[in-house]
Amino acid sequence: MPWETVTIELTKLKPYEAAARILAVIAYPYEASECEHFADAILVWFLRKRALTFNDWARVPYPIEPRLFTVEDVEGGLKRGLKILNRRRWIAARQAAPRFDWFWEYATTGHKPKWQPVAPTSEAMIDAISLDLEEPRRRETRGRKAGKGAVVAKSNEIRLAWTPSRPVLHLCWAFHRAIPGDGVNLGDFLENINAKEVLRIIAEAQAVAHLLRGEFQIADSEWISVVPASGIN
Repeated sequence: MPWETVTIELTKLKPYEAAARILAVIAYPYEASECEHFADAILVWFLRKRALTFNDWARVPYPIEPRLFTVEDVEGGLKRGLKILNRRRWIAARQAAPRFDWFWEYATTGHKPKWQPVAPTSEAMIDAISLDLEEPRRRETRGRKAGKGAVVAKSNEIRLAWTPSRPVLHLCWAFHRAIPGDGVNLGDFLENINAKEVLRIIAEAQAVAHLLRGEFQIADSEWISVVPASGIN
């Protein structure tokens, strides 16, 4: 049994609301109050941004939970949560990617890849991700190309990302696949997300959860499960 199962009710939530809740779970898997505050901060920030961008939309009656008007420190909560996502969770997704990609290629082709996956906290992985973080044009690492003597100014940041991200590693991986580029362009992402995409993220996370937990020795009682409400297709 997972440590907690979070149910996303897409019949009651708009896609951007569902995405905000999943992002908040990823950022704060064990901290309920911080998780709720981050989700609320995302929503308040997004609705404000949308109202400033789309004047006609801003003048049309729109359903919103009145409690959102009471949310404090929206900018601070948003900044802290995004910092965790960008400096912890998406880095952990990159750390897990080589091993998952190796197994995925083997499972889908029936042939063992000729390259060997790199351990998530190895020096080679840290070097590779450090170079990615220092060079924006390098979109992602597969953990294969780290050269000896690479500058690892970000190494401590990368080491610190792995352990606290383990409970939501499957969600990190699935969400990171849905976000192009190097980080979260939150406004564009929430503006364009739809219910089908939210369900795809949840389904992909569920599909890889068992593999990732087994590969990285994540206890059943340690991980966080996100599921759609029953009846959602």
